[in-house]
Amino acid sequence: MEIKIDQYGIDHTARHLMNAPELGSKFNVRITDSKSFLEKLAGYLNTKLKPEDIVWIHKEKVNVYLGEVHLIADTELKKLIGIPKNEFLGYMGVIEIDDNSRSKVFRQKRGQGEDDQMEVNVIEGIEPQPSDELQVHLKKYSEKEGIYLVNAYTGPKGDGPGLPNHKYQTDEEFKLAEEYWSKRAFIKW
Repeated sequence: MEIKIDQYGIDHTARHLMNAPELGSKFNVRITDSKSFLEKLAGYLNTKLKPEDIVWIHKEKVNVYLGEVHLIADTELKKLIGIPKNEFLGYMGVIEIDDNSRSKVFRQKRGQGEDDQMEVNVIEGIEPQPSDELQVHLKKYSEKEGIYLVNAYTGPKGDGPGLPNHKYQTDEEFKLAEEYWSKRAFIKW
């Protein structure tokens, strides 16, 4: 098994760099180049991951397999990507909406381009929580085409479905995503 990177993954992961305007989780300020970061992360994953570590889900609507891997950034990974072991990998940029935060939530567009832009819940005045948890999303169309790293960001295990998007989700998946994300808000930095 070899995990590769492509421009799609580089562009998606760039959204999580600290200086990126996109709402969501952010990486440590020392991570400044998404291509370099993904190359190092892919190399790390290629030496550490076993096929059974990846949870694959077949997305029938677009005939692709999406895989998720959850990691805690260890000293080896931090050294590889240039973060001192006493610093966090990044900051989580999503919170669950509760009674205390509900009145502060507003709607704002998130995403880049027509296919990706949608309104999401947003909140200001909340400190993002530092984290060493890393979510990695992989994609494969078939065994012979390889596995591609399509996104990486700081986030908890089982962080829920992707944002609601009819282009990539069945009606059932869309409904579940809408329900999940109606209870969460992106932190505006």
